[in-house]
Amino acid sequence: METDLWWAADKAEHFVACWIVTFVLYAAVGKWTKLEQLKVGLAVGGSLTVGLLKEVGDHLGWWSGNWSHKDLVADGLGCASGMATVLALKILKRKRKSKAETKYTPVLRGIQIE
Repeated sequence: METDLWWAADKAEHFVACWIVTFVLYAAVGKWTKLEQLKVGLAVGGSLTVGLLKEVGDHLGWWSGNWSHKDLVADGLGCASGMATVLALKILKRKRKSKAETKYTPVLRGIQIE
């Protein structure tokens, strides 16, 4: 019987851990740079590195696990979901900001600032 099941609890742990790492790294890097490519690169790269290091540690016997390609898939899906969450929040923020600007635009139409 196969012990490394696709729907095992550790797959959920890998997914959630990489989701959190991606989200937190994106937010943390955003505190010191506005370069979107750098924020995405460090968040995704950092998250996937954490997942890979966990599997390397399992393989080397540092932790009580075994190397699992399925864990790496869960890591990748968690990372992608973390970036999807970031993107969704950015879209919502942009829509909210856009609504606030259009709400006050008619008042300012006749005013010119030089």
